[in-house]
Amino acid sequence: MSDAVEELAEAVTSGGVSVIGSLNNEWAKYQKLMNSIKEAARCSPYITDNQIKRLEKFALELRDRTGIYIIEILGAIEHLVRVGNDKERIEKVISVAAEMSIKGKMNFIKAVRLLYQTLVLETDGLVHIYPGLAALSATELAQGKAIDCISETLKC
Repeated sequence: MSDAVEELAEAVTSGGVSVIGSLNNEWAKYQKLMNSIKEAARCSPYITDNQIKRLEKFALELRDRTGIYIIEILGAIEHLVRVGNDKERIEKVISVAAEMSIKGKMNFIKAVRLLYQTLVLETDGLVHIYPGLAALSATELAQGKAIDCISETLKC
């Protein structure tokens, strides 16, 4: 009986170490991404330190609401900050991408990439799912109208 108890204690302990190691690894990824977002924001005229904090809070709330992996959300935020988007546009792209993912249209990362592409006048990746995008002008695309149209479609 003593051997069984010792084996169980060892399994719990080693499993606990494994879980702690995994959590430490996730925390390190989280911190690395947050530092990368802060660094990208220093080079951006559109994002302030206060907005970084609000984006972090937004990411955590989105994770809690949708179950999307926080590292994916922060990675998307980092990319959108780095390419020069403001807080409102970042939140819009991320929110609509999350809805697309939840509704089974495509995975979150692909949705973020394709939604961002609409802002730089590229709709090929989404026009087969949302044919109405083909009718939008370059000005409308640059203003985020494609993202608005997709968001409205997802509400139905």
